[in-house]
Amino acid sequence: MRSICVMRLLSAERVKLFRLYREEETAELIKKVAVQSRSCSTPIDLSEMLISLMRDLICRAAFGRKYGENEGESGRKLKKLLEELGEMLGVFSVGDFIPWLGWLDQVSGLNAKIERVFRDFDHFFNVVIDDRKARQDDSSTSLSEDRMDLLDILLQIRKDGTNGICMAKEHIKAILLDMFAGATDTTCTVIEWAMTQILRHPEIMKKLQEEIRGIAGSKLNIDEDDLEKMRLHPPVPLLLPRKPTKDVEVGGYNIAAGTRLIPFGARRRGCPGATFAPAAVELVLANLLHNFNWSLPGGARIEDLDASKSFGMSVHKKYSLVVLASTQS
Repeated sequence: MRSICVMRLLSAERVKLFRLYREEETAELIKKVAVQSRSCSTPIDLSEMLISLMRDLICRAAFGRKYGENEGESGRKLKKLLEELGEMLGVFSVGDFIPWLGWLDQVSGLNAKIERVFRDFDHFFNVVIDDRKARQDDSSTSLSEDRMDLLDILLQIRKDGTNGICMAKEHIKAILLDMFAGATDTTCTVIEWAMTQILRHPEIMKKLQEEIRGIAGSKLNIDEDDLEKMRLHPPVPLLLPRKPTKDVEVGGYNIAAGTRLIPFGARRRGCPGATFAPAAVELVLANLLHNFNWSLPGGARIEDLDASKSFGMSVHKKYSLVVLASTQS
């Protein structure tokens, strides 16, 4: 399953095909911020906007369409399910650490909630998969691979038995769920923390904006061709700490004992989304800094920006990033 994700679903070539989705969804985010920024006194919940952006982007990559709040009952249902999934991934389960006390999870209602949420996810994916399969069966023409979304590819692998792989419907649902669980929260967290740190260092924000605006010129939105002209650096670790107990070599680099490793790992333990996530993060950050000047609401000082952490699947901000945006002068 891992090789399928790396070679067929999230390869560098496949990620490039999603460029239009990234640029369109980022442009939509900029429009939403612009609408709210017309009133300089109206705070913006940037965290919520980023979650919505990534949810729409992943839906388009996986299903070829959005399942947003404006897409009817199915969109509202998916939004609620993803919120509940995020909450559960950050919940402490007694049974996971002390098996003989696992009955406490049953008494607390945690097990019942987990079963309900995954049962609802199962129903949602069943509907989506069955609808897609029916449309494929009714169509007399087949799509070229560059026009396929991730679900199309998974169904094709299931039908053709590519490389002798026997893929059941349950496998497809598991892969799709992993993508939503692994991509939405983590990618939003990177952007959220980056904007937090940029707000805490106004002089750095100014330098970034000068560089970005110098490259973009009069363009309203930055595209991925512009990103190639910018100086990009890897982020600090945001995953759980990983420290080798002895000197090792990873990906051709000598890592001293006790060194904290960077996100995504390497080789067989590397993250399948290592090409998907950075492409979205870089584009969103560049456009947010290019189009707007950022500050804290209510005349708050930089020192007042709460950077408390909340631990779950990823280490994200405990409180939403609420900011003011104004168009550049």
